[in-house]
Amino acid sequence: MAVQTYLIHLHDALQQDDAARDELADLTIHTGGFVLMATDAGSLIAALDDRHLPAFRQHRAVAFCGAVRLDPNGAAATRLQQLFAANIAAQLAHRLQATSASADRAGPRYRPLCWHLPDPDGARAATST
Repeated sequence: MAVQTYLIHLHDALQQDDAARDELADLTIHTGGFVLMATDAGSLIAALDDRHLPAFRQHRAVAFCGAVRLDPNGAAATRLQQLFAANIAAQLAHRLQATSASADRAGPRYRPLCWHLPDPDGARAATST
């Protein structure tokens, strides 16, 4: 099977539900995937093996889960690729730490991430949490 990038969009009532997002992020990590980004609308963009796609599509919080592709010539493509790479690097570092030392496994294993947040002036910005 192949690893692809997916948009995981939550049901309207759960878009701002941190527990639902954390549950989906944990599922992503558990299946060997990576959370690439969280959108300001509460969706996740994740890289995962497409054999796990049914588990996401059947999840109670998911309204839609479909593949996405970046236009390499798009205005934001380079910035998004940098954001994705930074988030993958952070997750790999955390996974290495968790396996090399008996690290505390409590809490989400996909953080720290650079979250995509709306800029008050209307422009988009990435911030680290």
